[in-house]
Amino acid sequence: MGNGKSPSAIQPEQLVLVNKTRIVKLCGNCQLGDMPTVLRIGPYRFHFYSREGNEPPHIHVTREEMEAKFWLRPVSLASNHGFAKAELVRVEKLVDEHCQKLLDAYIQTHGR
Repeated sequence: MGNGKSPSAIQPEQLVLVNKTRIVKLCGNCQLGDMPTVLRIGPYRFHFYSREGNEPPHIHVTREEMEAKFWLRPVSLASNHGFAKAELVRVEKLVDEHCQKLLDAYIQTHGR
């Protein structure tokens, strides 16, 4: 490789552990946060960050490297990072269709 490092020498900040319900990114010995998955529909993963209980009820929706955040009361777009407008409209419809399940999961985790 020419840099003096073994190709298998992975730095801790590059590690991402994955299981069915959460992704935990590690940075040295510090855990940056859990992302409980509430629902999967097609390519979309509906989740929230476990340390966001100080915000109104909301859900994050990801696909590949894109992520949008929707408020749940009422359903409205909070932020978008990468989704095209047409796809964002479809995602918002899914959030609206499953709003009660998403809201119940948020309340169960965050207590409000």
